[in-house]
Amino acid sequence: MNENHRKIENYEDEIELIDILRVIWKWKYVIIAGTIFCGVIAAIISFNMAKIYSVDMVLRPGILSIGSGEQNVYTNSSQNMVLNLREQGKNIYIDSAQNIKALGKLLLETYRELVQYFKNEYEMKLDIFKSELGYIKITIKSYKRNVKNIEKRIDELTPEIELIKNNTANLIKERDKLLSKNPKENNILSALLYSNTIQQNLQLSNQYQDEINNYKGKKENELQKIEKSENEIVNKLNVMKNLQFKKDNIQNIQFLQPATSSLYPVKPRILLNVILALAAGLFLMLFLAFFLEYLGKVVSEFMSQNLVSITLHGMFC
Repeated sequence: MNENHRKIENYEDEIELIDILRVIWKWKYVIIAGTIFCGVIAAIISFNMAKIYSVDMVLRPGILSIGSGEQNVYTNSSQNMVLNLREQGKNIYIDSAQNIKALGKLLLETYRELVQYFKNEYEMKLDIFKSELGYIKITIKSYKRNVKNIEKRIDELTPEIELIKNNTANLIKERDKLLSKNPKENNILSALLYSNTIQQNLQLSNQYQDEINNYKGKKENELQKIEKSENEIVNKLNVMKNLQFKKDNIQNIQFLQPATSSLYPVKPRILLNVILALAAGLFLMLFLAFFLEYLGKVVSEFMSQNLVSITLHGMFC
């Protein structure tokens, strides 16, 4: 029983599909004609529409500085450039290659002052570093001059100490010689004078030696100052090199591709419009065919019912 019921349902489905195909075949000329008509209308409208060509220009925003992480800081995006111009009351209509070129010139003029401002900022910083370098170099010359004066003074004191040592040695010999010959009162007095002189020479020699040691300490201090100043110069030169690099990288917007228009219009897209119109017309005609078929059945049923009613009425009359 169930198998028979399924067969009946499948048969009904087949009948419905055949009915759909019969309806389409019955109204095939209407469907074809309507679809072609929609395609022709779309083609006529597309051909009569205004032709639109594309105008392309490739530009790169200007670089104002190199920020943290060595990332470039640009002037602005291309879209914001045009918006900024419009905010300033400079309306630009991008409808031709000439207007695109005019836009490029206007952008160059707009951002030229901003680019120059950043260049002047870097130039000012470089001038400050140059003046600091000049002062440091003068200071280093002063330190080196002090070192030369210290070395000169050490060179003067060193032979003086040697001379005092030699003189002291001679005095000691003379004193010992005098005391060994005849230890008289006069000789003892003379030896005492020798001893005083020797003591004075030793004190003077020690004084000169202390002075030399003091000068050597000053010299070492001056040399450390020179080394520190030279390291500071190296650091400032590196900073200046980085600033100069950033300054050299500042540039206004650049045009990578001049304004050019397309050889063929980009709108209207005639082929696409015709295909879409054919597809829409096909669906519309199919809907119209089934609607007319349905309408025909309704009218037929209505007419048959009226005819039966009239026949029965006549028979009874």
